[in-house]
Amino acid sequence: MSKNTATPIWIFQANPQIFDLREALKHLKRFRWSVRQFKDEIYAGSIVYLWLSGSDGGMLARGEVKSEPEIADELPEEMPFNVQPGDVKESRVFKG
Repeated sequence: MSKNTATPIWIFQANPQIFDLREALKHLKRFRWSVRQFKDEIYAGSIVYLWLSGSDGGMLARGEVKSEPEIADELPEEMPFNVQPGDVKESRVFKG
C-alpha cells in the first residue's frame, strides 16, 4: 500500500505468556512493539489495534504508529511487562 492512499489499519497480537499487555497499557503511554511481517507497509500515522490472545483476550486498545519500524533495543520501562523476554533487537515500531 502506498503512503499516499488510505491509512492502513493493523492488528498487533500479544501473547500473555510473553508480554503482559493489560498491565503495560495501565502504566505506559507509549511502548515499542515487535513486528516481523509487513515492515515495509507499516509507517508513522498507521492505526493499530492491540489484540490479546487467549481465553481472556480480545481487543484492548487502539493507537497510532509513531515511527517506521527500526532495529532497536528494548526500553527499560517496558521490561517489567515481559513475562518471557524474547529477542529485543528485532524490528520495532512505536505505539502511542
